[in-house]
This record gives sequence, structure tokens and C-alpha cells, in this order.
Amino acid sequence: MSLVKPLIFFLMLLTLLGGLESCRNNTPPEYRRLFKLPRERQAEEFQKYSPEEQVEIYMYALRAVEPPATQFGTFLANNGRKVLPPVLAKLRQERNDWLKFHLVEVLYTMHRERCSLKDDAEVVEAIRGAISTIKDGTYRNLTESSLKTILEQPGAQEPC
Repeated sequence: MSLVKPLIFFLMLLTLLGGLESCRNNTPPEYRRLFKLPRERQAEEFQKYSPEEQVEIYMYALRAVEPPATQFGTFLANNGRKVLPPVLAKLRQERNDWLKFHLVEVLYTMHRERCSLKDDAEVVEAIRGAISTIKDGTYRNLTESSLKTILEQPGAQEPC
């Protein structure tokens, strides 16, 4: 009788751990391969995907990778104008405040390092629209700060 409870506990623990392992294995194989590469190779391989796929990879890297693989936001921002349509589309549809903030961070990084977004009315309006829907005060303030920087600082020398 004294062995029954430990045995049941052990079997439940194995079931739980097996379930967690299967969740981790839900990562698409091409993403798993990409996430395992050294950072430099990640950047190279990331460029082989379409802009729409790059946005999806970035969102997955934020949601499902521990810790979140935020470097994919920098890789995305480095592509400049060609990724603006899918980034803006995702920003407009995203419901999660944390993910909205990270999408705006892609635009912020693009503005600072790649090409100025200061005079891009579509980008500015998309960010303002996102801010108006962010409920979490911290993410709202951070996103507002990113927009302020985009509007008030020249950013990279070339326009997007």
C-alpha cells in the first residue's frame, strides 16, 4: 500500500513531462533548425524567407522560444521597406500588448539603424492605432516612447 502512492505520483509526473516534451516538439522543423543555429547563421538563413514568413518566424520566436528570441526583430528591421507591409498588417491585427510593443520595436530599430520612418504617415498611423488599443500601462508607455523617438529624431539618413 505504501508503494502505490509514490508509483501513482511517478506515473503522473512522467505523463506531465511527456506532455511538455510534445508541446516543445510542436515547433515546425524549419524553425527549430533556424533557432538552433549560431546568431550569425540565423541572420543569414532568416533572409531566405519571404517578408511574410519572416514576420511569422519573429512572432513565433517571441511566443514560443524561451527566452524569447528577440534578435529576429533586428533581423527583420534590417530588411527595411520590403518588410513594412507584413509588419504593419500584423501590428494592426495583433491583440497581445506585449507582441504589439515588439512589432513597434521592429519599426523603431528600422528607423534608428536602417531608414528613417519619421515622414511615413502609414507607419506613424499604424503605431498610433496600436497604442490606442494597448491596455497594459507599461507597454503603452514603452510604445509611446518608441513613437516619440521616431517622430522627433532623424533616424537613419536614408528614407525607407
